[in-house]
Amino acid sequence: MHGICDPTDSATRTDELLLRQWAAERSPEAFATLMRRYVNFVHGVATRALNGDRHMADDVTQAVFLILSEKAARLRARPSLAAWLHRTTHYAAANAKRIARRRMRHERAAAIERSEVSMDKGTLREDAPADEKLDHAIRSLGHWDRNLILDHFFCGHDIDAMAAAAGASRATTQRRLSRAIHRLRSRMPLAALPAVLAGAAAHSADAKLTAHIQAAATGADASASVVAIVRATRYMMMQETMKSAGKWSLLLLCWGAFGIGAWRTATAFAQPATMPATQAASGTSTAPKPDLEAAKAMVGTWEFVDVVNGGRVVPRELIAAARVVISDARIEVIVPGRRGTERSAYSLAAGEHFIEIDQRDASNPTRVIPGILQLDGDRLQIGFDDRNAKVRPPSFDAAGRAGKLWVLRRLEVQKPAPAVP
Repeated sequence: MHGICDPTDSATRTDELLLRQWAAERSPEAFATLMRRYVNFVHGVATRALNGDRHMADDVTQAVFLILSEKAARLRARPSLAAWLHRTTHYAAANAKRIARRRMRHERAAAIERSEVSMDKGTLREDAPADEKLDHAIRSLGHWDRNLILDHFFCGHDIDAMAAAAGASRATTQRRLSRAIHRLRSRMPLAALPAVLAGAAAHSADAKLTAHIQAAATGADASASVVAIVRATRYMMMQETMKSAGKWSLLLLCWGAFGIGAWRTATAFAQPATMPATQAASGTSTAPKPDLEAAKAMVGTWEFVDVVNGGRVVPRELIAAARVVISDARIEVIVPGRRGTERSAYSLAAGEHFIEIDQRDASNPTRVIPGILQLDGDRLQIGFDDRNAKVRPPSFDAAGRAGKLWVLRRLEVQKPAPAVP
């Protein structure tokens, strides 16, 4: 079956090359080639998502290609442009529906149901058209399965081309595609699948639409409805990116009990974070010895100022709501919206240059992770390398590069329990 995407000259110019040419040179010819390849595909997905409203699908298609023109530089390394376009089209279609409902609410007195706004993979109406069920089933597939289905059935890529793009053998690609088809069939009635795929592949957009898209991408003003869809879709995509990044960042943040900090704020402490090599070699230093009793004043509630993990600074918005509660023997990391807290026991000892802190994770108390600590009034810095737990970091600078580092600011001092009379 020939795919809905136009694979013309794909053998000589890949999507990645065309995206690079458009991002670097703003080549109208490169963008026009990309548009010819995918305009029917995007318009077909939009039409099905909008229950056959081709006029609104035109606006959605223009919005998707405008977003593509903006994000071309970031999309060059993606294994499947079709998968990104499929997802972005559904975002744009959902926003087009929401904008239309808003307009209708001003025109009608009756309330409009809001359930269509959701972009998750939730339930689908039993009486939904077969082509709408197809897109819902494709969105519910895993990332690699979705790429294979879209590239093969919608974009007409043969097994050899897909194998070459994935760097895999033909037999391996064939097996992966067979498994993807099997999973798709488990989500749709078996008898309906071939006809629905054939109908989706036969969809074509209006020839005038390509001219509007090309003009808008090269500087012409888009219609107000298209601009509104672009803005709303950009915001939705940013939310999804932040949600995904937040899950991974908070997982890394809470994986160890403590030890992340801000590289860029380490020098704000009175005591230098990194000792000169001559001092380290001789064992002499002009810095005062660490005060173990003073370090015990870290008991209380703290917020993150900055976080570094393996040399990378974690975005502030991902850690702003997290809190660290320190008692005289335990550290707890509390993240709103996350079930449970991360707890670890700890012990302190006076080291040569820093307070030494040993952490024992509650989930594995036999594993000891050595770290270093520095308290300066209402500012606390802790660092350790949980990837090499047998070695204590020689400095906060080293902990930030190879391990984890926290810089914390005090929110509340823990009050001692009242004495029992």
